[in-house]
Amino acid sequence: MKVLIAPQPDYRRALSLFERAAKVFPDYYEAYTEMGVAHQHLGEGAEAEKALRKSVEMSASRYPDALFLLSEMLNDEGRLQMARVSRGNAFSRMTLFGAVIWNWRVRWLD
Repeated sequence: MKVLIAPQPDYRRALSLFERAAKVFPDYYEAYTEMGVAHQHLGEGAEAEKALRKSVEMSASRYPDALFLLSEMLNDEGRLQMARVSRGNAFSRMTLFGAVIWNWRVRWLD
């Protein structure tokens, strides 16, 4: 039996693929969220924030994932007031079920 081991994530490649996807599909705000995640993993905080803010702007603040990820990044950087605003906007966009699941994840998995 062959055992497969997943390779290390290739964030540079993911970044280039999401950049290409965003060019092909200009309204694909989720791509900017994923670019933000890739930039964050690469230690490029300013670029991560820029990509996440672009996703929030493009989605008219209706995409909670981008809002939560931005909130977490701002919180980790000590920009607590901005983090609270982003998190509050995210919760206002979620269903009750989604908010419960997110709270559970934050409390038990992080």
